[in-house]
Amino acid sequence: MKRYISLLMGLLAFIPISAQQSDYYYYYKGNRIDLEVDSTRLYVVSEGELQPQTGTYVRSISYNVKSSTKSPMSSNIIPLKTRHTLSTTTEVYFSSLEIPDGLNPSQYSTLVEEVKAKDNVWQVLPSFNYNGYPINATNKFHVKLKTADDLSKLQQLATEYGIEIVGNDKYIPLWYTLSCNAASAIHAIEAANIFYTSGMFACSEPEMYGYVVSNTSDPLYEQQWNLKNTGLDGAMEGIDINVEEAWNITKGDSVVVAVFDEPICVWHEDLSANIYTSSYDISTGQGSVFNPQTNTNHGTACASIIAAVQDNEIGISGIAPESKIMPVSFSGSEVSPEQIKAGFIEASEEADIISCSWTYLGSRQGLIDEGINYALNNGRGGKGCVVVFSSGNDEDGGNYYYDEEGNYYCEDETLGDEIGYPANCNPRILTVGGITPRGRRTLKGQLANGRIVFWSSNYGQELDVVAPSVEIYTANYPNGSTPSSTYYYGNFNGTSAACPHASAVAALILSAHPDLTGDQVVSIIEYSAKKIRPDLYTYQVDSLRPHGTWNEEMGYGLIDAGAAVQIADKATRTTYLRDTVVTDTKHIIDYDVEIENAVISDDGMVEIDKEHNVLIKKSFLVKKEGIFRVFETPLSNDN
Repeated sequence: MKRYISLLMGLLAFIPISAQQSDYYYYYKGNRIDLEVDSTRLYVVSEGELQPQTGTYVRSISYNVKSSTKSPMSSNIIPLKTRHTLSTTTEVYFSSLEIPDGLNPSQYSTLVEEVKAKDNVWQVLPSFNYNGYPINATNKFHVKLKTADDLSKLQQLATEYGIEIVGNDKYIPLWYTLSCNAASAIHAIEAANIFYTSGMFACSEPEMYGYVVSNTSDPLYEQQWNLKNTGLDGAMEGIDINVEEAWNITKGDSVVVAVFDEPICVWHEDLSANIYTSSYDISTGQGSVFNPQTNTNHGTACASIIAAVQDNEIGISGIAPESKIMPVSFSGSEVSPEQIKAGFIEASEEADIISCSWTYLGSRQGLIDEGINYALNNGRGGKGCVVVFSSGNDEDGGNYYYDEEGNYYCEDETLGDEIGYPANCNPRILTVGGITPRGRRTLKGQLANGRIVFWSSNYGQELDVVAPSVEIYTANYPNGSTPSSTYYYGNFNGTSAACPHASAVAALILSAHPDLTGDQVVSIIEYSAKKIRPDLYTYQVDSLRPHGTWNEEMGYGLIDAGAAVQIADKATRTTYLRDTVVTDTKHIIDYDVEIENAVISDDGMVEIDKEHNVLIKKSFLVKKEGIFRVFETPLSNDN
């Protein structure tokens, strides 16, 4: 099931309908991103609300006000003490207008001018299509300074164009929000480009509505195989995450996992005992609230994969059944990059892991990237959160056919050859693809048991690992149902299901070893992954992939909870070994190492890679005058 959530992203000027697509663009990571005009919609910024209505006529041209929404502002923004333009005290609203298809340029221009002539209207803007989805621009844009001393440059340019500097973000203070109003000389998309091309700032981008799509489809299936695959119903024995072995060591106690998703049914009988005390909704800035009439089971299903209560004689068991779930939700239809950034920051203040089973299908935004960076760098008291994303689902294209035995397949096995955003924006994110009970990358078509899936798991250079993604048994709360003492349990699928598997394994690791950094946890999960189905997938050395052999459809392989926890146990933090025989297999993850006068036995082995990871196999002797030292912090360049 798809679930779309609009994401705010800036404002741009109306340019005639006959203009070329390249006239509409902005910059992301130094690259120009072109936008395509959608001539069937207009976007209006106004003082006060445009009431929804139908059948409004302007010179015989009709339009419908489809929606009107108050402009939100993140609570993280610190107002600038000195404003450089006059700020209106009237509430600002954004409205979407649906107009007839097929207007000629003259009619389109006439309609725009008539709507602009309304007393309370600031700006009338064209809407856009991006990757096949609609996006709309607002009157805001965001600028990142190169240094704090550049504020004067920002103030000078804002004054020149009559733009208001609203303030900066208290968590990422180099980022400033600016607002164009009725008196501004230019609009936000034009302003963002002018500020960027000035070369004075690190980043400048407009704020625009886009879409988030949950990576899932929820048909009911009858089996749970992801925790222990016994080979029933056409499955392949052993294709599971090996969690029972991990449970001998830990079940996730004292770890908080933020499920950044739709609101979670926190009173669910198999989840309520494991709900964390805090929650946050990026749409409201308040605590997350589940509404059974409007919310689907997506967030509830993802949460239950991680932390459904174990041994309570009902329902299912989570992978980390003693961990806590912090709901971080997007409940409204209008959220900004500023708000989604705030979601990562709020989650990182209290959670150890942030699980994100969604893909953003609008234009990419540096402010979203910055929120993720904050969590990776500043979460867990500076150790860094583990940020996990699903790789995304590809449901488009690919015709079906029947083979000679009557099986139903999709003819295009390349479906999914692009990792979704923001999973692909930062190599420190753990990106998770999906597999079937027979260990194949999930492909649009027929499973071994005759059931059919209608999507393919996205893959590519940014893919790190894979996890079960079809026929996953979860806790569910059916949309629109009346609350009862028990809720049904269905099967859940999509890379949405794969993502929380990896998040839960991260919780098991951190429960046993809370001193590890987020990056070290990701390294351990990658090192420990199982190389499944070598008959179908060739795992090779890749210079960009230091943690073992890798495949673009499988990543490092299937996550292995048991192996990951064992490697974490052996990921020693010992800083000094002298006159010692090392007899056990150990992983030393992400540390600088100094070795002098060490004797390795004939059948022993020590591997050290360029990423400062050390693998010790079998025994070796460090002589009395020798050194085997592991540094707790990286050496500086002058050491």
